[in-house]
Amino acid sequence: MLEAKLQFIGTFCGVGLGQDNFRQLLVPKIFLSNLKWHVVNRVFVASEFELDYSESFVSLGQLIPGERISFEADMRWKSGKYELCNLMNIRFIYSSGDRRYPLPKNRVALIGYVMEVNKNYYLSHDMFFDQRYVDIYDAWCDSLAYKKDFAARQSNAKSSTTKFSNQNRHYHDYYTISPEKEGGRRNGKANG
Repeated sequence: MLEAKLQFIGTFCGVGLGQDNFRQLLVPKIFLSNLKWHVVNRVFVASEFELDYSESFVSLGQLIPGERISFEADMRWKSGKYELCNLMNIRFIYSSGDRRYPLPKNRVALIGYVMEVNKNYYLSHDMFFDQRYVDIYDAWCDSLAYKKDFAARQSNAKSSTTKFSNQNRHYHDYYTISPEKEGGRRNGKANG
């Protein structure tokens, strides 16, 4: 197993959902393009790369397509592909937003955010969409008293420099998972 701490720079493209096959849970994902890293005087580039939407990325707030991010991570070869883990020192190289809206740390509310941002795409491509997740995100937004609509539009902003194929952004084979089973509450109040 190859493992090394490396410096990465990538361009934010969007958010989506994956699936944890072991626990059968939805996993919020962040998509980067032009991910670059250096190894002994050589530069490597991945045109598209997805990462779990970790708490470190959440702490940056809502990202706008085209923003450039730098971070350190361990890279290891596992099950026939490279995997990044132990991300740290995440920061902006280029930020296009004056006002940065926060994101929920609660995974269920974060799933609602991802569904809200991708609602039109999910519905038009007959993909899994559950309004209950969005309602939990809405309740979280209400608790902070800021306008979710503007925040969602900010995250939906298109960048002329961003090219990321939609068919690779989302997974089609979801289990239908109730937000209540994942820590949400029926009364619309989000945890976290």
